[in-house]
Amino acid sequence: MTDTTSHPSSRRYPPEIKERAVRLVLETIERTGEQGAVSRVAQQLGIGVESLRAWVRQAQVDRGARAGLTSEERVRMRELERENRELRRANEMADSIGGRNDLRELLGWCQVAEGFARASVEASLDPMEVGLADA
Repeated sequence: MTDTTSHPSSRRYPPEIKERAVRLVLETIERTGEQGAVSRVAQQLGIGVESLRAWVRQAQVDRGARAGLTSEERVRMRELERENRELRRANEMADSIGGRNDLRELLGWCQVAEGFARASVEASLDPMEVGLADA
């Protein structure tokens, strides 16, 4: 239902409490249309009002009743951001030690060596022996 890794309050409240609190708020709003449902349920359960409000908002997004990123999308976004940070760090490290330039230089030398080897082999071939006389 809700993402339990994104807010400090997630560490204080077990998922079962969060789910129950959100369910109570949504049921109360559905039954009565009461706007103070979040405050009342939060007080009854001893939960921070703003924490509960955020959980309810996220539950509504997850159910498609409100616009925004779903919990799964938020998790994926954090994963992509972390991967992006790691790739940037790796690129910075490669740049700082000249890793990419060294690799490019090595590849360049490999191409040069391949050219020399090819020329040497071609020069040593007797066109008559390999059937290239007609060519």
